[in-house]
Amino acid sequence: MINSLRKRHRGIFGLLAIALPLLFIAALLARKPVPKMSEYSLATETDASGFPHLLYSSGDNFADPLIVTYLRSDSLPAANLLLQLDVKEHLQAPEPLLYWIRSSKTAEFPPPATAIFLGSIRGKGLQDFTLPSDAQETDGRLVIYSFPWKKAVMSATIPSAISFATGGR
Repeated sequence: MINSLRKRHRGIFGLLAIALPLLFIAALLARKPVPKMSEYSLATETDASGFPHLLYSSGDNFADPLIVTYLRSDSLPAANLLLQLDVKEHLQAPEPLLYWIRSSKTAEFPPPATAIFLGSIRGKGLQDFTLPSDAQETDGRLVIYSFPWKKAVMSATIPSAISFATGGR
């Protein structure tokens, strides 16, 4: 009996020695590709001097804590937009992430599939984010999400850049 069990175990372990590396390689090949970051996906350390035109400034877009919002453009009419957030107080939410959404509807969790990730909010101070080209023609909403809390922490409506060119605001 013991000899037959030894033969069976030897065969099983020999099979496992061949099958496990093959399964491991197959699993590596079958996994999803690493997502590519879009050009808007990171908070940039942009030189604001390249965006001399201040289109919009507001200190009351966001609720407490105080966040002052600046919308800058590189030219008139705007070709590229820079969003600057001057965070006056630390946010009390873990891992605050900033998204731009193409509507002025209230923000719900999770972010809609059309939301564009702008970057993470890193403590206090002035932080720069590049806005998508849709923000030139469409009013949008900035939403700060906390994924550990699974909720939208705060949001603010941002007017489109074209509304400044037409004198709408």
